[in-house]
Amino acid sequence: FITPEPLAASFVTLVNRGALEYRGEVRVLYPPAKQLIKLPEVVIPAGESLWLPVNVPLAKAQSCAACASFGNEETIVYSTAELTRVEYENGILAMEFSSPAASEIVLHLASEPVGPYLAAGKPRSFDWDVASGRVRLPIPAGTGLAHRVRVGLALTAPETSAFFADRKVLTTGEPNLIAATFSSEAAAKRSRLIAPAWLKQEIRAKSPNQVEYMLTVPPSAPHGSHVDLSLETDGAQVTHTRLQLLRPVTLKVREAVNRHAGAGFELPLDPLLIPVDQKAGRELSITVRNNAPDIRTFVLTVTGESLDFAQARTEVVVAGSSERDITVRVFADHAAPGIHAVTLRVSGGAVSETQIQLLVIPRGETVLYIDGDRTVLESQRARAVFTTDRWLEFVWKDSERNVLPDGGLPLNGARIVELSGTELTMEGAKLNWKPSKQGDIVIGVTPRDASITVYTLSRADLH
Repeated sequence: FITPEPLAASFVTLVNRGALEYRGEVRVLYPPAKQLIKLPEVVIPAGESLWLPVNVPLAKAQSCAACASFGNEETIVYSTAELTRVEYENGILAMEFSSPAASEIVLHLASEPVGPYLAAGKPRSFDWDVASGRVRLPIPAGTGLAHRVRVGLALTAPETSAFFADRKVLTTGEPNLIAATFSSEAAAKRSRLIAPAWLKQEIRAKSPNQVEYMLTVPPSAPHGSHVDLSLETDGAQVTHTRLQLLRPVTLKVREAVNRHAGAGFELPLDPLLIPVDQKAGRELSITVRNNAPDIRTFVLTVTGESLDFAQARTEVVVAGSSERDITVRVFADHAAPGIHAVTLRVSGGAVSETQIQLLVIPRGETVLYIDGDRTVLESQRARAVFTTDRWLEFVWKDSERNVLPDGGLPLNGARIVELSGTELTMEGAKLNWKPSKQGDIVIGVTPRDASITVYTLSRADLH
């Protein structure tokens, strides 16, 4: 992908649709120079993709914040990790990557860097080729789901420097400790933290050139938003960081139903909704995520009207920025068909309360419920979702595949009669839909008479 002038940067998009990790060399034809560029040892995990930079000018404002002082010939030649951010501040070129495995970046610079080279917070060596003006930096494998890693290279020797400790999040509703290290004791004394006014600060010296800031985030701060922090010395900004604001603990239920929004895109319901067989019940896989950097112990309790739970109270220890799964068995044989409210409450290391809904479905029957402006018919094996004028979803629940086209089908006055198992009967106008096959699902369209049509789902291996 080659961007238009004046940006003149280009990227190679690599997608691994296979079931195994791809590891190998990639050769790319760069059309502007009519040149073949070799990207050595690219690693792409199964099911993931990478956007790799090729010939990205540092001087262009779109590529790098505050890089206007770079020459037109100074570029990122290539990287075998996905480049997500570039900044130039206080003489240091900082680059952030999504790096699933150990990678490298090659830059063309006008002069030799003075160092040091820092990767993942540790000093590293780098290779400088005087003849070509190129510097080669190894990139360590990143951490977390995004494989995030940060690399910094000093191009000029700053008079004063400072670095934040490697912290990625601040938790809401509680104090957070973040440390900063300065190049000298004098610089530490002349510095100050620049932060939004709503972020409460407490400052204390840890050592002559280290300062700790206790930052308390209001509980009302939006979960998932970001905050920018910077350090100033003598009125000049020497470093900054961008941290995400997260609730101390969050819960996820894997069995929750999503609404299909077209083109393979799905949206979770709020509150979460989980179907339950009235006779057999089901297991709930509840993921407890500790968003704080320190290890914490949580107690999860599950309560709900007319429902019984095994392991209704569970204590779990979760490492910092990690998650653990808890299995809870729900019994619904005494519950009426329909939606029942359930409360998931976390205490201990943090306090949180999440409301979910369990949809109790009797064996062999269908339940009708309202979801906002949508009417939903759901059996043990299928789900049909409608608005007043459109049929939005017809879902085979074994695989949660929606067989309807994106945007659904206009009803044109047709009326829903019933859903029985995987057979949906409609009366009135015929819909513009024909029998077909999607993967292992066979879609049947059978007229019964002039006004009745039956739409069915079945597994292909049964035909």
